[in-house]
Amino acid sequence: MKRLFVWVFTFTLFLNACTEASLQEETPKPNTENNNEQVLNLIQQTLIWADSENSINLLPIVLEDSIYTRFDLEQHQQNLNKLSATSLFSQEFINNYDNIILHLDKKLRNGEFEYGPWYLGDLPPFNFASEANPWCNCQDNASWESIQIKHLGEKTFIWSWGQRWKDFKYQFRVSEEDGKLKIAYMEGFEIEK
Repeated sequence: MKRLFVWVFTFTLFLNACTEASLQEETPKPNTENNNEQVLNLIQQTLIWADSENSINLLPIVLEDSIYTRFDLEQHQQNLNKLSATSLFSQEFINNYDNIILHLDKKLRNGEFEYGPWYLGDLPPFNFASEANPWCNCQDNASWESIQIKHLGEKTFIWSWGQRWKDFKYQFRVSEEDGKLKIAYMEGFEIEK
């Protein structure tokens, strides 16, 4: 009788462990290596948002006597909040953007740019902003719905408009945060440049 009790008890524990393991396996997790469709949707949503009226002014600059002198840090904080509220960007991306603006602000305030002051109507003395849209490093664009992606590995991808502009490629990286895929890096958003 004792053997039967031990056997039933052991079998019950085994079944319980198997049930818990199968429940854990059923919880879906984003898989960037195998789910290009999810990544494609994320980058499309990001570029559509960046091209909309809901986007942010990436360079909340202050103009004084026809010279750009600093960044509006209050507006910058609103930008950070807005980026976070989209649920498209990881904290890594948001922190990187924050560091870029604070770095540029410091250099402007201290007059550290090699090419002198930045006057109204001039291009900025740094690569982050130019005549190209920093979100896509482009001046013209096709439909965001027509972009294609290619997986490079380690959650890194490139997107392009396919054959139309086959030489135009733009790198980005995703990460998982709060159970969702989010943009962690986009080419052009580098503090070094």
